[in-house]
Amino acid sequence: MKKTSLILAFLICLVSCKDKEKESPQEESKQPEEQPVVYVSNYPLYYFADKIGGEAIDLKFPASEETDPSGWVPGAEQIVEMQEADLILLNGATFEKWLTNVSLNDEDMVNSTAGLEDKMLPLGEKFTHSHGEGGEHTHEGTASITWLDLELAIAQAEKVNEALKNTAPEKSEEFQANFEQLKNNLTELHQNYQDLEIDPEKVQLIYSHPVYQYLQDAYRLKGESLHWEPSDEWNHDKKHEIEHLAKKGQKTYLIWEDEPSKAMKDGLEEMGVTSIVVNPLFGQPENLDFQEVVFKNLQSLQKISE
Repeated sequence: MKKTSLILAFLICLVSCKDKEKESPQEESKQPEEQPVVYVSNYPLYYFADKIGGEAIDLKFPASEETDPSGWVPGAEQIVEMQEADLILLNGATFEKWLTNVSLNDEDMVNSTAGLEDKMLPLGEKFTHSHGEGGEHTHEGTASITWLDLELAIAQAEKVNEALKNTAPEKSEEFQANFEQLKNNLTELHQNYQDLEIDPEKVQLIYSHPVYQYLQDAYRLKGESLHWEPSDEWNHDKKHEIEHLAKKGQKTYLIWEDEPSKAMKDGLEEMGVTSIVVNPLFGQPENLDFQEVVFKNLQSLQKISE
């Protein structure tokens, strides 16, 4: 009987210990780490933040559906959400026109072109036009498509990296390693662009819009600009503009933001003008990412060098 009692006591103790083990905090599943909420104002910043921050951040790009996010205006609900964010990454260089009408916490905002003022380029003129369904808007002051100069794009990505490290210092090593990989890739692309050899004595470049200032300046691709949309129709007025701009004895290329119509391309071709697309990455591209579009743009420009 005594032996039986001892066995029962042992079993009760064993079960009790097992129950306590189950209840032990060490065995409880760990709570997932809270991700800092990061807002961005354009696609290049979204790409940089995503490549550097990865799954360690909760990344928001509220203007992702806009053809041209520089004309985006946040609604009341979006403003509230941005006010509650941990970090807001801005392009600067007059890109965020909406910022003057929105109240956000200064300490949460990081301007990715701050400190690069000496490298900013003037727009060169004031004009009103529209991009697709984005409606009419005015461009004036500082040229804002800074990332077309890949040296500036790298500098902006570095600002993104520093901002993320300040927001989530426990992830600094991970962010830094990701940034170094991104920097290496963009540096290689930058060097390939620098290798472009387009003789201005033999080749004339015309741009469909004055949005390529940084591309022209960084890679010796000077040219005059029109105010044409890819959706425009070929007509007598367009023909007259080309007659006015095209230089005799030179091969002329018209650089578009997107693919123009067949009628437009054929009309230009009859005048000796070849159309090529160099996507300025206004909005989020379909099926390709930032580096892939930049490489595709490079391939288009390399055809001129051949």
